[in-house]
Amino acid sequence: MPAVEEVVRLAREQGLVPVGEVLPGVRWDLRYAGAGNFAGEALYPAGMPCLLAGGTAERLAEARAELLGRGCDLLIWDGWRPAEAAERLWDLVRDPRYVAQPGAGGRWSWHCYGRAVDVTLTDLEGRELEMPSDLDDFGVAGAAEYAGGDAVVAERLGWLQGAMTGAGFRVLASEWWHFSDPVVPVPERPVRAADCGMVIPVRGADQ
Repeated sequence: MPAVEEVVRLAREQGLVPVGEVLPGVRWDLRYAGAGNFAGEALYPAGMPCLLAGGTAERLAEARAELLGRGCDLLIWDGWRPAEAAERLWDLVRDPRYVAQPGAGGRWSWHCYGRAVDVTLTDLEGRELEMPSDLDDFGVAGAAEYAGGDAVVAERLGWLQGAMTGAGFRVLASEWWHFSDPVVPVPERPVRAADCGMVIPVRGADQ
């Protein structure tokens, strides 16, 4: 991967910004940059910065401000997702309830435009708080309508959903951690890793 500064420079030309510029001190753990995800493999280059569309980052900052007032903070699991990584995810899952089919209906996952985030909650020291599930739980625990019996977890999820929807995000019914920031009209094309000077193996390259 080229230097992060060069990736960021090229990303700005695509309308993406580093989240730390808009949300100072926010933490992220890009799960797809390592093997600690359901795919069991890294889909992003190591050291890839956390990026979002500028307006989406501003909405996230608004949601975060409300959560900080409740004594908790955000941890970002995913932001902009290179189109090449989205292709790989579709190869692995092929279930539109959980992974948007690349290019279907003329658009890609909102992640591929930098217009979606996967987030969870931490305390103010950055320690993750118990939530309904981990990232990419495709069972009932991953649904946005929490059906468990833990009142504290339910309250936290309510805080998260309330802050995010209040800032203009939409909830995804099958994934409590996923929030999208749709725009109209849909951008003509997703942002690819190659647009930002990075290389990600394309579909079939490792088959």
